[in-house]
Amino acid sequence: MRNHYLIADHIVRVGDDTLSDLLTGFECDSECKSAPDPCGQESICSIRRTATPPSHGVETVDHDFPVSHVLTLTRESSAVLVADDTFERISVRARQKEGLSDLLLLAIYSRLTYFQTIFVHGALIDVPGYGGIMFTGRSNVGKTTQAILWERHEGAEIINGDKVFLSVKEDDPKEIYAYGSPWTGSSPYRVNRRVPLRAIVYLE
Repeated sequence: MRNHYLIADHIVRVGDDTLSDLLTGFECDSECKSAPDPCGQESICSIRRTATPPSHGVETVDHDFPVSHVLTLTRESSAVLVADDTFERISVRARQKEGLSDLLLLAIYSRLTYFQTIFVHGALIDVPGYGGIMFTGRSNVGKTTQAILWERHEGAEIINGDKVFLSVKEDDPKEIYAYGSPWTGSSPYRVNRRVPLRAIVYLE
């Protein structure tokens, strides 16, 4: 099931090998069966990449659904995302791999908001016997460095060093769960699992 991925307990389907490469390590396969939401469920969204050449100098994006959203990146004007009204069907195009990765994050995050899930710029650790601690703050303040110190001195596991999903489950609204993501920023940490969030530390 190379084209199905488990992101924050939800199944996402992508229709292109380039997109699949960006989600490596988050494949929904036999190991997903023990996840809180097993792979037997339907995917929450379908994302495909389009490579339509410009027509008369105009960039276009192929789609076979009614379009309600058109989004682009400020640093790469040719990077475009189109989606239906609830971000269930999405088409993306970008010339650069970094732009494609950003559009993929935007697509998945936009859809996950319908499931009480938000995206946070932060580093997430799992402290044995305690749970998750997330470090957040401005860029280059030392979020990953703080996570590494906890790993070294407290035996914590670094789940992600840059981009974290937080979610509240409808059947357990008092518990907030934090998830690793495929997006790492400048750090290499990207573990696909969830931990109950116990603290958020804002670094200055």
